[in-house]
Amino acid sequence: MNEKSQQYLKHMIKQYYDSVSVNPRDIGAREVGYGTLEQKIAVRHLGFKNNQEFNDFLRNTVPFYVSASSAYYDKPDARPMASKVWQGADLVFDLDLHPEEWDPKNQYKEYHSLMHPLAFEKVKEIALKLVDDFLIPDFGFNKDNISINFSGNRGYHIRVYDNSVKNLSSKERREIVDYIAGRGLKFENFFEIQQKQIHELGRPITIISKGPRPDDFGWAGRIARILMKQDHKSDILPKELRSKPKLEKFKQGVEEGHWDKVKVAKKEEVWKDLVNYSAVMVGEPTDVNVTIDTTKVLRIPDTIHSGSSLCAKEFDYKFIDKFDPLIHAVAFTDSENVKVNILKKVPVFNIKGTNYDELNMGEAELPICYGLYLMCKGYAEIVS
Repeated sequence: MNEKSQQYLKHMIKQYYDSVSVNPRDIGAREVGYGTLEQKIAVRHLGFKNNQEFNDFLRNTVPFYVSASSAYYDKPDARPMASKVWQGADLVFDLDLHPEEWDPKNQYKEYHSLMHPLAFEKVKEIALKLVDDFLIPDFGFNKDNISINFSGNRGYHIRVYDNSVKNLSSKERREIVDYIAGRGLKFENFFEIQQKQIHELGRPITIISKGPRPDDFGWAGRIARILMKQDHKSDILPKELRSKPKLEKFKQGVEEGHWDKVKVAKKEEVWKDLVNYSAVMVGEPTDVNVTIDTTKVLRIPDTIHSGSSLCAKEFDYKFIDKFDPLIHAVAFTDSENVKVNILKKVPVFNIKGTNYDELNMGEAELPICYGLYLMCKGYAEIVS
């Protein structure tokens, strides 16, 4: 981004902070850091007594990025780290998807830098699974103690504010991540296996006498529910179940915890594959380091992300189904225009509910919200 564009972006960010009040939870106990366009965290070890002091800092300094620790300290601005006196940390999850994860076949390659609605929907699905399938039912967290905000670019940050997790060590937090990701699950823990002798052939076969049911707790029930959702064309099913009648018969057995209603060869390998598939599908996009690092600094909700010009919007979890970052996290107006120079071809794009035609290189007059987004993404520069 050239100097003129940086100056314009800073001017608009100042207008934003002049017009709002950003109120991080317990700011007086958190370390704060801010950054430049080149380095998201260039300065750390700042502390603020209250939100008023913090908002004064935003309006006077106008940082391109601003983050705060998930940890609570006695002295947030002290150095070295040990002098801060750690008093606990929130449980934080950073959910993010890279292009190869949401567009493995490169069908939307022109949107990999700009983001596509499909990418946002995919990562939203992961957020819903994390909260609805794990944090609430398996760990027993109250939904009122869980906050969610758009990261400002391409994912979501989920925070658990609960005294039961506040003092967990990094090792204990890793165990939570491993559980959510399905790491270390053992086939024999979910199925009661018997060996039965077939006298004609004189060799043993494995019989599963009992397996998980959909209403079972934790991973056991999750495995059963994931299987119940498959149709007969699913790639994760063995060949014996790839017909509607056999799959329906098998599902009837699973409802009862009986996984041998249809004979399946090499069933141990098959169900192990199902467990592995379930774990990848539910748990992999979690950024492990963010969760286990008890001193991590993370984007402050409702601040501007200068890699996109979008707001790291915090919202009530019950609205997540309707939340659209390119509508609800747009911080700048679409009622005034800015003249920009398009540096490379821009595909058809929708922002703030309006569809914009493809843009070729050259000058263009665009709504401020769209012009800023393209500038931050490296597709445009302000015209002097």
